Amino acid sequence: YALALDYASGGAINNNSSGKIETVTGSFNNNYAKSTGTGVSGDDTTYARGGAVFNAGHIEKITGNFSTNKAESAGIEASGGAIYQVYASESSLGIDEVSGTFTSNGAKNTNASGTARGGAIYNDVNMAMTIKNSTFSSNYASNSNTSVDNVQGGAIYNAGNLIFKGVNTFYSNSITFVNTSYGNDIHNTGTITISANGTLSLDSGLSGENGVINMGS
Repeated sequence: YALALDYASGGAINNNSSGKIETVTGSFNNNYAKSTGTGVSGDDTTYARGGAVFNAGHIEKITGNFSTNKAESAGIEASGGAIYQVYASESSLGIDEVSGTFTSNGAKNTNASGTARGGAIYNDVNMAMTIKNSTFSSNYASNSNTSVDNVQGGAIYNAGNLIFKGVNTFYSNSITFVNTSYGNDIHNTGTITISANGTLSLDSGLSGENGVINMGS
């Protein structure tokens, strides 16, 4: 786990900008990144990112089962309950491919001004990621003290370029705000591409403004 007053990231793996990993394989259960600071008095560094994996470098492939991992904050942001891919200016950085099952992972924030985004995966601006043959179920983004604008992406929050290949299934994912839960699978403000031979089955739907969806390319 990663526990900090201000910036907590990568409960199991924290790959910095110079790190290069070929393959990550295994089961990731009950990892968490938890920030306990409240983000008051001008402190804007109270982030919790990537309950299991935080990546700022390059990972070629992640294959595994992610269950009950959590990014939790009492401050500005809680994002990527299982995986957080941060923005990088170099095109060689990022996570190339993700494949696995994501169950009951969460991004949780208790600060009324804070955000909770991407219960399982948060993919940042400018970053390309391929998701292949994966299942997302019962993941959540939650902040009962705030509005819907601050709680987005029950399973995935995408601000970059997300590509789906193979068979990908989403069900029972949710967002919670003002003590009420709603079904939500993906919040997209970037670009989603579903490959020609790929399928994307959403049980609880997709949200987001100015997002782009490309089919069969």
